[in-house]
Amino acid sequence: MIADFDRYLPPGRLTNERLAAELGRWTAEEIFTKTGIRERCIAAADETAVDMAVHAAEALFARHARGRTDFLLLCTQTADYKLPSSSCLLQARIGLPKSCGCLDINLACSGFIYGLMVGEALLKTVATQLLLVNSDTYTHYIHPQDTVCRPIFGDAAAATLLNNSAPGRIEGFAFGSDGEQGLRMYLPAGGERLPEYRGAAALAGTPTEPEFLRMDGPAIYNFTLQVVPKVIKECLDKAQVNADQVDYFVFHQANAFMLESLRRKLCIPTEKFPIEMEGTGNLVSASIPVVLHKMRSDSRIKSGTRTLLCGFGVGLSWGACLITW
Repeated sequence: MIADFDRYLPPGRLTNERLAAELGRWTAEEIFTKTGIRERCIAAADETAVDMAVHAAEALFARHARGRTDFLLLCTQTADYKLPSSSCLLQARIGLPKSCGCLDINLACSGFIYGLMVGEALLKTVATQLLLVNSDTYTHYIHPQDTVCRPIFGDAAAATLLNNSAPGRIEGFAFGSDGEQGLRMYLPAGGERLPEYRGAAALAGTPTEPEFLRMDGPAIYNFTLQVVPKVIKECLDKAQVNADQVDYFVFHQANAFMLESLRRKLCIPTEKFPIEMEGTGNLVSASIPVVLHKMRSDSRIKSGTRTLLCGFGVGLSWGACLITW
């Protein structure tokens, strides 16, 4: 099912030392202790989600024939424009055939799991090869003095090629959402509810200006501890696999404190639970495929390896699936 994947990490970096100097609230080491992050990948001010997606896709297509691609899925919440669909713009920029279908998925932390689910369904019906791209520039929407979001988020893109001839399988898809808590993390301005968006002009204001990302950290943490164990059990039950038969549990890289709390609650051995965000930050929907890319580079993913993936966050939304490589 998954033929290959690649990623793009923008060259910009935001270190804990710089954060400590600019925020004046914690030392660099205290920021690392709280987040598990030492530096974050940062997109340039004029670099968009589609720009990053192009880099990730081109790295992937250096090894594969792009002309065979029947469908393109782009998962992003930081689209280049309100319309047209960013996936259509990406299709043109990476030279996919005009016969290729395009679809945007407006999800964040669970977006890779949802993308795999949609991709699998399309491969069973109308496509033989599909490109899934996850790309976001959350840092463009964070106020410089935001002590909640700025220490956490980075920017990146990941490209995943799915086709019917690739070995392995994906199973046990399990999903959920809780829109009643949707505004626990949101961007107030820019949509029909509050159209005005002043962009850089708002920098003179405070982090509470509607142009900037807002996150209720404690509520997100509590939500995660409640829903993730349930969706993991549902996924394992659907796949008819026991937890001890899973080689790795790859979760959305939210922050190290949250991940460690989940690992302990689920009784997952440390060696089966990669935390790979020290040099990148929270990469939203690209976080899981970026970790998978590193695991493959380190030879942790091999034929027959079972990997349970779980994404959770904005929406509020969550999902899990089991991959046998």
